[in-house]
Amino acid sequence: LARARTPTLAQARAQARARARARARARAMSRGFWTYKDLKEAHQTYETIEAADPNNPAKHFYMGMTMQMAGQTESADEHYENFCKRCIEFFGSILQAVEFHEKRLQDLKAQGQTTFDDREAYNVQEMIHILRDHNKARRRRRGCSLM
Repeated sequence: LARARTPTLAQARAQARARARARARARAMSRGFWTYKDLKEAHQTYETIEAADPNNPAKHFYMGMTMQMAGQTESADEHYENFCKRCIEFFGSILQAVEFHEKRLQDLKAQGQTTFDDREAYNVQEMIHILRDHNKARRRRRGCSLM
């Protein structure tokens, strides 16, 4: 039988420091503090989605994040709006899109990820917020105050 290697004390400390840095970075992102690396990763995610499936609504979310991090709020809002429109086309309704992303967030949390420690969980939570805000604004324009 092969024995599992236990990390040395130095390796364990290095791993703990890396986890602490990742948590601190995720917390900073959740408060709106982004680094160039965050912007680059969001744009790379957009490019990956665009190449794999140009019809995937999430590409607009990631481009919106890229624009928001770059300080281009109006452009970000346009991409978030496109994200919501594409979600309606893709899922059939805004409520079904919210339901899909809520389930996805629950699955991530069941795996032990949190919106403070994990970028994917944070992004899914942001998608839900954007979809709900879009739905509320749409209902307001129609004169209905119910979610």
